[in-house]
Amino acid sequence: MQNNIFSPSVNIIRDSNRDLNYIPTRNGESAFNKITSAFESGTKSFNLVGAYGSGKSAFILALEKVLNNKADFFFNPIKGEVSTFEKCFIIGEYKSFKSAFCENFGIKKKEECFKEFGKELKRYSKEKTGLLIVVDEFGKFLEFAAKESPEEELYFIQQLSEVVNDPEFPVLFITTLHQAFEDYALELNKTQKNEWDKVKGRLVEITFNEPVEQLLFLASERISQKDITPSFSQSLEKNLFNAINESGAFPLKDYFSPDFARKIFPFDLLSASILTLALHNYGQNERSLFSFLESEDFLGLTDFDDGKQFFHLGNVFDYLSYNFHSFLNSKFNPHGAQWRAIFDALERTEGVFEYDFKPARELIKVIGLLSIFGRAGQRITKEFLCDYGKHALQIGNAEKIVEKLEKNQIIRFTNYNQRYVLFKGTDVDIDKELELAEDRISKDFSVVNQLRKYFNVPIFQAKRSFYETGTPRYFVTEISETPTSLEPEGSVDGYINLVFSNLIDSEAVKNVSAENNGAILYGYFKEYEGIREKLTELEKIEIVKKDCQNDSIALAELNNQSANAKETLNSLIIGSFYGQSSMIDWYFLGIKYSISSSKELNSLLSDICEKIYFNAPILKNELMNKEKLNGTISGARNKLVAMALNNSEMLDFGFRTDKYPPEKTIYLSLLKNTGIHDFNGKIARFKKPEKESYAQLWSVSETFLEECSI
Repeated sequence: MQNNIFSPSVNIIRDSNRDLNYIPTRNGESAFNKITSAFESGTKSFNLVGAYGSGKSAFILALEKVLNNKADFFFNPIKGEVSTFEKCFIIGEYKSFKSAFCENFGIKKKEECFKEFGKELKRYSKEKTGLLIVVDEFGKFLEFAAKESPEEELYFIQQLSEVVNDPEFPVLFITTLHQAFEDYALELNKTQKNEWDKVKGRLVEITFNEPVEQLLFLASERISQKDITPSFSQSLEKNLFNAINESGAFPLKDYFSPDFARKIFPFDLLSASILTLALHNYGQNERSLFSFLESEDFLGLTDFDDGKQFFHLGNVFDYLSYNFHSFLNSKFNPHGAQWRAIFDALERTEGVFEYDFKPARELIKVIGLLSIFGRAGQRITKEFLCDYGKHALQIGNAEKIVEKLEKNQIIRFTNYNQRYVLFKGTDVDIDKELELAEDRISKDFSVVNQLRKYFNVPIFQAKRSFYETGTPRYFVTEISETPTSLEPEGSVDGYINLVFSNLIDSEAVKNVSAENNGAILYGYFKEYEGIREKLTELEKIEIVKKDCQNDSIALAELNNQSANAKETLNSLIIGSFYGQSSMIDWYFLGIKYSISSSKELNSLLSDICEKIYFNAPILKNELMNKEKLNGTISGARNKLVAMALNNSEMLDFGFRTDKYPPEKTIYLSLLKNTGIHDFNGKIARFKKPEKESYAQLWSVSETFLEECSI
């Protein structure tokens, strides 16, 4: 990223001799370190892959200056005898890369390209000077190669990378692409694609995409150079920061601080982050963001009366809707439906407020943009809208406006996630209907039966047990009103029995656990009433839904509430399994366990397997150690049985040493490695297994055969 003089795009040839005031980013530093460390170890061909405008070209110019000691943007430059690098910059065109390369090095005969190029490299080596070859927009050459002459062009790129990687030559070869190397080979045949993959492997791929947080940081650096000072008091800044903080609406991970908020003025923290996210989704990452900062766009930053107020979310909405209008309404926009809902709400607002509708429209824009780009857990309450309206939008009567919007069903407050959302309106008073529906719910409905409708029953695998024995062990969650004594069968090896009841206590579950010797982990859910309350909410929604089948808007809202209520219920139960929010008493064999994490829960399941399935043999073969064998292994088993009957006296049943069919894999795992089939130097024979874990299985098998012979 350059500062002082900004250009919306960088041309590595045009700008190579200009002053570069580069702002290093973590992404750039990472790419630099990968290139320099790999160069020192002998790898010198690289491919930078990143979206349009992610700063690859600016990074190349910064890299060249650091390599030649003209700047110190990065640390840890290349060490060794080479102290300077001559540059050869090539910009991609839809033409032969081989031809372009030869032209740049003044090589007239293409067939002698590497002979002449090798002479040049020897000269560089002798003079202890490095050569930096960069091919920007390399994809244009690849597009030509894929359509015109893939074999010839790919072979040339392969040869070039092999020459470059020769440890004798101090050369660095870097290409830049906007998409993955293999994406340019979609129309090639299988043989050509294989060659394409071979060439790709010659160049080390480095992903070069700045995270959204980094783009916001770069924007702040650029804004700070403009030296814009707010004219209002620091208390206003503090109040706005606190309002945003309380709402939890800031959508990014980093840079949420009062100091950073001051640095990005005239933006506020929400408007800056959401504009960055929007341009990241709808534009070209950094390029669109910095075009916005520098351009004379209508409704942009230069068209804004700075120093008096914030460039707030309403301004962001106006800029996006004007400059991206076609895309926002197109079928290719993943947020298209949400944008159309905002435009619809704005039109309805004008009808409700008649003349003085601008403040209400600004609040609609805030709610709409936060519904698209805000955090999942944000709280867009009336208090937040009033605070943001007062401090950022300069609206003094925001509370009355919110109430009028809500009364006219343009917005609606959803209790389940504590936020205002845009609402199309319906003749049904949903809140009132939900309140009345409570009287229609049976007072003694079965909590367990309702949970079976709404709770997504999880299945757990005992991972440590699988790793140690090779046998996959699965525990199915079973919910009940009283402790069960289920016997595992089929692919089920155990149960996690969750007991939901207000008629028995934890001690009763403990007693049943002590009497049961099976693979059952019992859990007594202590917050029974809390679960019943959540289920009551769901039942109320289902009752009102039945009454609103002919009202699509009310039905859509109720479906949304139902989905959120189900998600909350499932999160509540699963989140209660362990940790500080645990609401379950766990018991196995009468012993109470305290579980602090998912890792501990899984470890306990493995401990249960050790106690219950202690006689199971260790067989680490995933192909055959399963409940149901696939067709290949089932057929291999039959072949192995036939060989056991006919070739039992032969070494390894007579399998060829250079072939490994499926039946041989089974033989090695089950018979040879366990010592069940042994060769004493003269003859092979079956015998008692050497592996201790097979002792009980062998004994049971012998007993079975003896009983069959009677």
